[in-house]
Amino acid sequence: MFSRKRTFDDRSRLSRDANKALDEVLEADEHVRVIVPGTYGSALIASDTRGFVWKRNHLSVYPFENLTTVAFGAGLVLKWAQFRGPSIGTAGPSVANVTNLLDTVQIDGRIDKKALAELERLVEAGARSIPGFAPGTVLAGSHLQRESNMPGGELPLMEAEGSGGHLWLFEDRIRINHHGFRGALSAGVLKGDKEIGLAQVAAVQWRNAGPMFLGHIQFSFMGGSSDARIASRDENAVQFSKGQEPPFRAIKEEIDRRIRARSQGAPTSAPSASIPEQIRQLAELRDGGILTPAEFEAKKVDLLARM
Repeated sequence: MFSRKRTFDDRSRLSRDANKALDEVLEADEHVRVIVPGTYGSALIASDTRGFVWKRNHLSVYPFENLTTVAFGAGLVLKWAQFRGPSIGTAGPSVANVTNLLDTVQIDGRIDKKALAELERLVEAGARSIPGFAPGTVLAGSHLQRESNMPGGELPLMEAEGSGGHLWLFEDRIRINHHGFRGALSAGVLKGDKEIGLAQVAAVQWRNAGPMFLGHIQFSFMGGSSDARIASRDENAVQFSKGQEPPFRAIKEEIDRRIRARSQGAPTSAPSASIPEQIRQLAELRDGGILTPAEFEAKKVDLLARM
């Protein structure tokens, strides 16, 4: 039987090139905690604060504050593990594109569920969110901006893809879309997208997802009707699996914060960071490999011009 060290963080399972690349980016007090080997020498790797993917002779770096979760699939044709976050999307890989995704490794054989559970724990413990933003936030106008799944290309503050439904959070409203087989069970699938003003949301009901059942986020709002008993049939609810849960939880926490602020008469928007603080945050993104030096300098010049 392998020891815990052998199972999770034995760097001898990585190639010489992968270990060399890691040594170049690891901080003095940073240590590898989990290694999930993939096909063709690839690997998903985690320290206490950052995730790494070694693939195609390239090391990608993902600070945990930029991630929402670690997802994995164990299908009959394709087994994989993937870092997910606002900067790298939420869609799972397919047989056609798995080789091109730098945030994903394909796994050949049995998935080490204990190693993946430890990997999930590290990411959740280290996901402190980008300073000033909730987990899952899309930073408009920055390198972290990605294409929205929203019809018309609108860019929401946060979004989450569930089982048969999609949820978008905007500054002043939410939008729900039901689709697919599970979405067809909802009363909202024939009505198209539904928008609810945040000022109308009275409460957010929540159920955690489990290994054998779906969780859901469900909205009650002033002046609206809802089948509150059965979330799968409610046009004001979206269901999700365990792997899809973190972005939904982040949206719930943000809406709950706004409801509390509204009831207390406080402003709903967090105060914007000062320009020096924004530059410091950009430097952290550059050091974490999210921004290139050129992108950092261009943004810094733009911010300094506003002072």
